[in-house]
Amino acid sequence: MEWSNRNARGINAGKGTASAAVPIRGGFAQAFLTVGVVVLLLFLLLPIATVVLISFAQEGSWTYQLLPQRYTFLNYINLFIDPEILQPILNSLKMALIATAGNMVFGVVVAIVVAKGAIRMVWRDIIRVLAILPFAIPGTVIAINLIVAFNEPTPFTFGAILVGSFWILPLAYFVRHIPFVVRSTLAALESYDDRLSEASADLGAGFLTTFRRVMLPLISGSILAGTLLTFVTALGEFVSSIVLYIFSNRPISVEILSQLRVYEFGSAAAYSVFLMILIGISTLLVRRLGSSDGLGRAF
Repeated sequence: MEWSNRNARGINAGKGTASAAVPIRGGFAQAFLTVGVVVLLLFLLLPIATVVLISFAQEGSWTYQLLPQRYTFLNYINLFIDPEILQPILNSLKMALIATAGNMVFGVVVAIVVAKGAIRMVWRDIIRVLAILPFAIPGTVIAINLIVAFNEPTPFTFGAILVGSFWILPLAYFVRHIPFVVRSTLAALESYDDRLSEASADLGAGFLTTFRRVMLPLISGSILAGTLLTFVTALGEFVSSIVLYIFSNRPISVEILSQLRVYEFGSAAAYSVFLMILIGISTLLVRRLGSSDGLGRAF
């Protein structure tokens, strides 16, 4: 594969310096801003705190009172001991991982073709538009299109019908989240110096070796950021899920709605808190892996 030299040399070079921050020295201004920030944080955290509180409330113990009258850990215990309650969690994790793996591979390949491939400019623009098109299409429209496209056997599915199967939701997640990895990887590749690849080729390295040992360590942080965004968004995906899911592959988001419909507010809140914890752990894990170029050294 040939590398495109359309990027200007020294694109990484910066111009100028950032202006120095001006500290706020006035006592009244500092106090006013501090109070404002605290009030804003409390306003933003209040819905989350309410969900956490409901998750510990015993079912039927909170009606007209200011606070729940009885508390329990049973809502969280059932997440792991009750197979029916645990199944949506496993479904969401499995489907999000499948979709994220597909997005990562597909997004990196598309970004390399657009940024560094030896193709005409018109094709670059067409691929760029197609890669970000899922942003402009509502999730329900994507879901309906998938139903129309895969409600009968096709060569692309090896003669299988995807509608009503487990695989229709991972496919929907994959289509909806294509732009995340593509855009994050493109941003890194557009600031990548092609002279590094040329030097690697002069030393006898092939494309795969150059990509694995030279390019990937430099763009791994951007790939990881897009992959994280894809994963956490797929974990909580609802718009396409509510149209395409079946009972056996129902995700967490749909199960939360089902619990609310039968007035199981404690279970619904426990699902929500568990989903927030999963997203938080994913964020911390990726930050740890991406710090100090840890992912780059792993290759």
